[in-house]
Amino acid sequence: MLLEFSRFTGLQNLYIWTSYHHFRLPYNTTFNIIIQEFERMCQSSDKVALYTVTLDFQAEECDMEDALNLPDIGTRIRTVAADGVWGRIDEVLSREKFDLLEEVCIFFNHDSIAGTPDEEEWEASRNLLLSSMTRLDARGVRLDITKQWESR
Repeated sequence: MLLEFSRFTGLQNLYIWTSYHHFRLPYNTTFNIIIQEFERMCQSSDKVALYTVTLDFQAEECDMEDALNLPDIGTRIRTVAADGVWGRIDEVLSREKFDLLEEVCIFFNHDSIAGTPDEEEWEASRNLLLSSMTRLDARGVRLDITKQWESR
């Protein structure tokens, strides 16, 4: 991570743009770094002013052979959910320190070359993600899980 966003407790809107091709890698550090930074914000003596958190996952350019070996985005969302990552994000952001948090947005921007799930599979993946974030939902934090697929 190039920027330790935990140092900015006055930050109101946090937008993190990353690639979700990392979902398939067992050594993915993206989520752990994000969670670690939220944990650090909890340890600050300052009030955390965060109102919105946006995680925008983008498709990376890759050659056709690499793309054909990638699991589709639905599989990757479920893999990360099964690992407990979304639940850990939910647990940290539900803490009292984040009492000003109003919205968590998770966007999946996807290039269909790497395998686009059908609508039923997308909804199942989305619902699994939402079911991992029940504390935020119970607190009234708006959860916006959105997809944008491009056709080729």
